[in-house]
Amino acid sequence: MAFLYRPSLPTMSKPETPRPTPTTHSPRSRNPLPIFLTGAALLTLSSLLTRRSLLHRQKSTMPRFYHPSNAHPSLNINGRLEAYQALGLATINVASFFMMMGGGLLWAFDIGTVEEFRRRVGSGKRVDGKWTGREKRDKDNEDEFEKWVASLTGRKKGEEKEERRWSAREINEEQAREERYAVVEPPATKERGKPR
Repeated sequence: MAFLYRPSLPTMSKPETPRPTPTTHSPRSRNPLPIFLTGAALLTLSSLLTRRSLLHRQKSTMPRFYHPSNAHPSLNINGRLEAYQALGLATINVASFFMMMGGGLLWAFDIGTVEEFRRRVGSGKRVDGKWTGREKRDKDNEDEFEKWVASLTGRKKGEEKEERRWSAREINEEQAREERYAVVEPPATKERGKPR
């Protein structure tokens, strides 16, 4: 029985490449972290505050030790104060939750500055004041929709208001003539309604 001996191949050294830094701990991803941590801290505090107020409310309904068991404890309930406290607690809870969620989303989408957020969301105008492509398309779509609605109703934008205004003026002029008042024509107006 012969054992086959295979010589080992020379090991090739791999080129050393620098390891990429993890994106979760980079300085750039630490920008939204304080928002997230502040939201988490506020959510924890507001949850503790809510729990404390609920326990206090529940404890106030229990009778004292020497109170007769067949009589309900006297409760002085102020509905307005209760509603105000409940609204305040709910507002604090919701605001802290959304602050935490906003910080988490900023971290997840790797948004570190306001400029990056504007660039990703695509604000309406560029710095030079011209419309970007998406907003121009939206404006074109709005104009197209307005034309479509106008074609359905059979009227243009200001046509209905103009008809109502003149019909009301004609009625007033007819009443004035019947009652023998002098009808005075209004002064000529510019486009924007200011007298010339």
